[in-house]
Amino acid sequence: MQRLRFYKMALEHPSRKEYLRNFPLARPLTPLGPIYASGIYDECYRRNPWHGAVPPEFVTTGVCTECSTSIHDGISIPAVEGAPLAFCCNLHYLDWWKHQHPGEDLL
Repeated sequence: MQRLRFYKMALEHPSRKEYLRNFPLARPLTPLGPIYASGIYDECYRRNPWHGAVPPEFVTTGVCTECSTSIHDGISIPAVEGAPLAFCCNLHYLDWWKHQHPGEDLL
């Protein structure tokens, strides 16, 4: 386990290991903005911000929190109480994220 911004991160993916290895060389030394994770491929490669200390995860079933459509390949965030929140696309996750993080910039 490595630490990034005080969060433990598993190194199961080679690109994550490379990112963490190069992180101390990044400027500015104080990181700005949220940590990002891989999003759903939607005509191009996307990155989605973490919800605080919680990274978004991929899901294969569920109902979108934003539009109530059925999900076949989507994004999920665990809820503190109740069922995880699911999203059918990157845009719906970002809409929800912006409501949860007012005033926080996406860099």
